[in-house]
Formats: sequence, structure tokens, C-alpha cells
Amino acid sequence: MSDSKSHEKISPFMEIAASLVQQLLSDVDKIGDVLSTTMLDIEEKKHEYRSQLMNERFVLDDSGLDSSQTYTVCGIDGSCAVERLVGTDLLIAGAIGVDGLTANENPNWIVPDHTTFVNAEAHDSENMNVARALMLEMELRLATEAPHDLILMDGSLTTAFIHMYKAVDQFQSGVGTGHNKLKEDYYNYLRSYKKILICDDKAILSLVLKAGEFTRPILYAHNDA
Repeated sequence: MSDSKSHEKISPFMEIAASLVQQLLSDVDKIGDVLSTTMLDIEEKKHEYRSQLMNERFVLDDSGLDSSQTYTVCGIDGSCAVERLVGTDLLIAGAIGVDGLTANENPNWIVPDHTTFVNAEAHDSENMNVARALMLEMELRLATEAPHDLILMDGSLTTAFIHMYKAVDQFQSGVGTGHNKLKEDYYNYLRSYKKILICDDKAILSLVLKAGEFTRPILYAHNDA
């Protein structure tokens, strides 16, 4: 009597997942080489950047801070989404500021510690760019008006510039409440962005600074200004 299981046909689709994983694993060595090269480049640049900062005397140590003074801190973050419905796009953007554990003598924010934008827009492939730009403008505005000594933000200094540039490119052809809101707030975005350009970029400095070190503010300006 033959085993009926031995005659069962195996669907070719059962092999898809395994073959997919096998293909990914076959590229591990190549990916490892790329990552190794990248890490070496970062190590070389880290010493170069640190030398530049030390030579310009931009690096300070927290041991020199006044320990009797209480410093306050807050964190700024945002989120955005575009929900593509049957007849419209639901465009959502928001940002919030959260106080740290240290009490603030002036706990009231100059503006509310959160801001949002929600609106139904016509279907448009650029709606996500608009939503992301609105979110970043809100984050920057909260950061520049927060009543704290230290304001922490996610991302690098170039993040807001890159994504806002994508949205600004649609100013001429874009229509809808989201585009109009972005145009109305664009001046505030530029003012806020200019203000934070004197601050630290953790994405780079986390590679070059040691424990307890920080940099003094550096004013970014054109030589022709």
C-alpha cells in the first residue's frame, strides 16, 4: 500500500517565501562589505570633524556649567499622514511639545504646545509632500517659541529644508487648503528655520563628541550678508 502523502502535489506557491528569504540571504556578504566601507568612512570623517571643532574652540565641557542653575528641557516631534479615501485624500499633520521632568518657572508656552491640521483634499500625488512640510513647519514653530533652555528635535538640520523644498516646488501648480496653509505659514517657517541654524545637529555631533561635551552656538550666515 503506497503512502498517499507521497503522492500529494506541493503547490509551487509554497516555495515563494523560502526562495525570497534565500535570495535576500545571498546578498548578505555584499551588504556587509558596503556597511564595513561606510563605517570606515565615518570613522575617518569623525576624526576630521572633531579636529575642526577643537581647532575652532567650539567644543565645551559640561563641567564648566553652573551647577546651581536649573535648566529646563522639552522635546518636539510631529507626525503626518495622507489617507486615500474613495473620493478624496484626508490630509493630516500635527506637532507637539512635551515638557521635561525639570520644573519650569514659566510653564506656559508662548503658543499652545501642540498644533494640528486636518482637511479633505482632492486626490493629488503631492499631498504627502504638503503634509510633511506642514508638520515640519509646526515642529520648527513650536521649537523656536518653547520656553525652555534645551529643545530637542528629531532629524537633522537638513530634514526640514529638503522636505519643504519639495512642497515649495508645488506652490505654482498646487491647489487646495493644504497648499494655501503652507503658503500662509511659509514666512514663519523661514524665520523659525533661521533661528535653529545656530543650534547643534545631533546627527553629526553624536559621532564626534565625547560624554559631557557640547558645542557653543554657531551663527550660520552668508559672507555677502
